[in-house]
Amino acid sequence: MAIRKAVDRGSTCRWVPAIAAVASLVISGSGCSAPTGIQTVSAIRIQPSAIALLVPRQTTLRATAVDARGRVVTMDQVYWSSEDTTIATVSSSGVVTAVTPGRARIAASAEGVTGIAVVTVSAVTVAEVVVVPETLRVVPNAMGQLRATAYDASGNVVTGLSAVWGSSAQSVATVNSSGTVTGVAPGTATVTAAIAGQVASATIVVATPPEVDIAGCNGGTLNQTVPGNLVVKGNIDSQCKATLRSTSGSVEIRGKIDHASTADLTAATSVSIDDQIDGGSQVQVTAGAGFSLGTDVTGSATGTASTLTVLDCSALNVGGNIQGGVQVKLHSHGPITIGGQVQDRNTLVLWWAPSFAVRGGINGGAQAIKQNWGDFPDSY
Repeated sequence: MAIRKAVDRGSTCRWVPAIAAVASLVISGSGCSAPTGIQTVSAIRIQPSAIALLVPRQTTLRATAVDARGRVVTMDQVYWSSEDTTIATVSSSGVVTAVTPGRARIAASAEGVTGIAVVTVSAVTVAEVVVVPETLRVVPNAMGQLRATAYDASGNVVTGLSAVWGSSAQSVATVNSSGTVTGVAPGTATVTAAIAGQVASATIVVATPPEVDIAGCNGGTLNQTVPGNLVVKGNIDSQCKATLRSTSGSVEIRGKIDHASTADLTAATSVSIDDQIDGGSQVQVTAGAGFSLGTDVTGSATGTASTLTVLDCSALNVGGNIQGGVQVKLHSHGPITIGGQVQDRNTLVLWWAPSFAVRGGINGGAQAIKQNWGDFPDSY
């Protein structure tokens, strides 16, 4: 609180703010007395005055100001500080955090008066670390969770410590700072957790589930989501509506997509169509790896143009032509290669990639236009 002093103005006393806080009130001049209710800070008491902490735990200190008679005095603000922040730090609200073993004094100051508390910091002793589960099985691109617990010599759980995680084979499985494991490729890896010098491990087995085969689709609806590789051995035909997804493997169409069919194909790895897209069909692709089309993207005898939209892939290859007034949108993080021609009036290719090559050329009024990444359209 602000401390005031009396200034003699002849027979009249006027109280004004003091320049600095003082431990006692000084009154000058005659006939002046301190106004009722003025209290000054004589001491600051910190509770607790001595604490012991294990690294990296925390505790909260509380400061109380008293006057010369031991009465509590209200303080406008308390300033906290540590004499050695390498041992312990203190926040503006009195929260002390143990940093490294040692001893440090924590000060609370207000109105020119300071109180002291002593903190003794010790290193925590971890006798054992346990990781669960001991064996974790995941598929590529899928995640699993490991948890590490530290125990002292008496078998009590030691809290407040973080594990440092690591993988023996990141090409097989990775692990983040929270113990979340992600499968990368089939194989076995050892993931370790280190806490205060103690280490424990778990075995990670990454395996691709068996391939799922489908005969094909001739009209109707085909919906399939699988964890591993998904293979359609025939065509997607006759206005079939297909939604095919692989959460950790690939999607392969070994025939063609024809006769006004629609196909939404999503894979964690590659997507491929061995034959062509024809007959006014509409195809949308999202691939974690590459996308390939064996032959052409073309129109139909009725004049209805087909569409191909590749929302994302790592590289893209079309083996044949893009022709017949089709609308194609290709978005790739790697090169785009068209093995044949981009041809015919009203044929439009919008693309974004580091490189774009049409081996047979762009002919007959067709267009291939590069889009900026941020302007790449979501739909026509």
